[in-house]
Amino acid sequence: MACSLGDNLAQHEAGQLLSVYAPDLPWPDGESEAQVAYLLELAARYDLDQWVLFPTSDESAALLSKFHTALSRRFLVSTPPGRSCAGLTINVLPIN
Repeated sequence: MACSLGDNLAQHEAGQLLSVYAPDLPWPDGESEAQVAYLLELAARYDLDQWVLFPTSDESAALLSKFHTALSRRFLVSTPPGRSCAGLTINVLPIN
C-alpha cells in the first residue's frame, strides 16, 4: 500500500491529509520531529508497516529524506536517505 505525504497541504482546509484508503487525518503543525512522531504513531495505530511514503512537495521530500532512518523502521520511504534531497531545484525552460 502507499500513501502520499503533503498533498498541497496549504490548499486543504485545516491542513488535512487526504487518501483514498484512510479517513482525513489532521497534519500536525510545528517541528518536523513532531510530524515524524505522528507518522510513526499512525503506523502503529493503523498497522501501516511496509506502506510506501511518497512525498508530494519539496517540504515533504526533505522531511522524508532527513528522517529516512527513523521512518524506515515502519515504512518504505521513496526518497533517498540523508541530505541528498536538500537544495534540489527544478528548472523549467520554455520551449520555443
